[in-house]
Amino acid sequence: MKRFFNPGVFITTLALLFSAPARAAGTVAEKAFRAPVTPFWQTSRKPPTATLVFLHGLGDSPDTPIIQRLVGALGREGASVEIIAPWLRPVTVDAGGIVSPAGVQTMSYQLNEARRAIRATNGQVVLVGHSFGGKAALALAKEFPGKVKGVVALAPSVKMLYSYWKGLTGERGLPDAARIGRVLGEQRTALQQQLAKADKPQLVRQIKSELGYLDVMRDLARYDEPGLERGVTTPTLVLHGTEDAAV
Repeated sequence: MKRFFNPGVFITTLALLFSAPARAAGTVAEKAFRAPVTPFWQTSRKPPTATLVFLHGLGDSPDTPIIQRLVGALGREGASVEIIAPWLRPVTVDAGGIVSPAGVQTMSYQLNEARRAIRATNGQVVLVGHSFGGKAALALAKEFPGKVKGVVALAPSVKMLYSYWKGLTGERGLPDAARIGRVLGEQRTALQQQLAKADKPQLVRQIKSELGYLDVMRDLARYDEPGLERGVTTPTLVLHGTEDAAV
């Protein structure tokens, strides 16, 4: 999207959601989040009055420009907020602390990593999720009703599997899980056969990318997709445009 949100509306909404009492910085949980695998920001030198957990999009990272804008906007507004942004895809960390992607960001993986981050915080949190992370934020709000105080979903990738299935088969609506699994398995076999015959680097990269996305869909098929996204009772702000190709 060219513009994800109006900063004034966004900051006002966060201010309404954030009402946790101030607490001293430097707790065990906060120190743990300073490890390279889980980036940590604090918008002010004052003790934080709220904790925000940011969930990045598919194939992205915690250091996305979106969070940089978020940190800057909150800082300019004078808000004292700590922001935790876990990696939601498998990574490796070398001796120098350099983080590198090491696998596909499935729904199962990102939900587990987000749960770990949420449980390690003190008090309530606000979830801010972008795209695939927004989809996860909606699901997690229902899983942690007493812990998650509010949700801001930026272009959440709702109906992701639905859209992929429609593009693959031309069908509207999702069939039973067994048929989805069978068809997606057949598609994976077909792509692997194409990859074995590919002789141009660009084509190889394209097919590998399609295989990675297909693996995301196969994992997503394990869930009731509408059930992940619907029925949220936590205060929620959804901001969406027209340029997310996954939706």
